[in-house]
Amino acid sequence: MVAGPASEANPEIGVRGAPGLPSRLWCPDVRLARPDRQPGTPTRPRAVTLPFGDLVTRTQRAAGSFDTTLLAGRRAMHLHRIDLAEGSLVGLGEADGDGVFTIVGASGRFTGAGGAYRITRDDDRSIEFTFHTKAV
Repeated sequence: MVAGPASEANPEIGVRGAPGLPSRLWCPDVRLARPDRQPGTPTRPRAVTLPFGDLVTRTQRAAGSFDTTLLAGRRAMHLHRIDLAEGSLVGLGEADGDGVFTIVGASGRFTGAGGAYRITRDDDRSIEFTFHTKAV
């Protein structure tokens, strides 16, 4: 994790409202958990999948990890936990792959951060996280 104030010279360092949080992170090798699948059985069409994996910066430095929990209801939602060396973020959004997630919690150095982040699937194996945060 790169530490220090945000600067034009190094866009990997910090976003407004969450010092130390890179403006973008990538998960280059997304893994999928399938909580409703029994071992030895085939995956059902439209089965629930929960992405998780390790996060890196643009320069491939290890940054942390993310995990997903399914919140079931009339409309399925994903709850992400993004764990970084200096703190964690929790985001909530629709469970349909790409989209915008609202930051609903933060800890450590990110305490008080609010805003959102967008996840974009680059392909079936990688996800890009773009953060838009502010101090609340």
